[in-house]
Amino acid sequence: MQARLTRDARHALLRPLENFCFSGAYSGAPVRHAAPSAMIYDVTTSALYADDGTFLHTVHCPMALTPDQLEAIYPDSTDRHCRQCKRRIFDLDRMSDVLAKALFLDDPHACVFSTGRARHIVFLHHREQREGNARGLPVIRTARNLQMMQAASRQGFRPLLRDAAPAPEEGEFKYIVYQHQDTGEIWWSGDRRDFHPLDHPLAADDDPWVLVKDWFFVRADQPFPLAAYLIPKDLPDYTPVFVEDVIEDWRELTWNQGNSRRIHATEAMWTGQFLMLGATEQDDSPPCRVG
Repeated sequence: MQARLTRDARHALLRPLENFCFSGAYSGAPVRHAAPSAMIYDVTTSALYADDGTFLHTVHCPMALTPDQLEAIYPDSTDRHCRQCKRRIFDLDRMSDVLAKALFLDDPHACVFSTGRARHIVFLHHREQREGNARGLPVIRTARNLQMMQAASRQGFRPLLRDAAPAPEEGEFKYIVYQHQDTGEIWWSGDRRDFHPLDHPLAADDDPWVLVKDWFFVRADQPFPLAAYLIPKDLPDYTPVFVEDVIEDWRELTWNQGNSRRIHATEAMWTGQFLMLGATEQDDSPPCRVG
């Protein structure tokens, strides 16, 4: 049985919830009906609570997606669709805790998302947690699927592609990926008969398309092998930025028992060609995870 959120914890420092996307499981505890009110999300335990402290959901997205990586394909709803899991992702922004309880009771494994526009969610912020982007630098976001990379390039961003995970030896899908060296546009194919963005690539001496990654497999239960930093079109060279989702397996330190601290968000310097991670002055260590 999940513990209830204590009164003291509920009166800790709170602030509006920023973007998150998660799935999880309902505890099975009885649902209490109450007047529409706020939910509370505890980032330390990944737990979502009703306003009265009742546990609702353990939050977790196995693909580490954010709302802007989901597809808005439902014409009559603000819910979104996940291409990785092939599931509907329910919008919590306008839900009260009563509606959320009903959702999780009906589907204990429902996936949900929320944004900064959420009306009924507050974020349990512990005083000892460091704010990653303390200086308010421009934020560089990360795309972890091809659809998001292509959409971002059409919106004026330049995807800076990086290997994100080993590709499986077999999978449900396969891709080949190119990038236009002038515009940054992404092109890919899942059909070996359609392997290049030009009709006659061998006849083009000045082919602007660069092969990013040759044929590779993809599985829905494993991280996508490619990711991209989304660089704003007009970002000046040598601008300090904040990278909120580091792609590289970059470690701050490793100690003698094999544990290490992996940096998942950090300040960086955009040189005009690439990102120099950790290249700006910071008073505190960047946000890290131990693994």
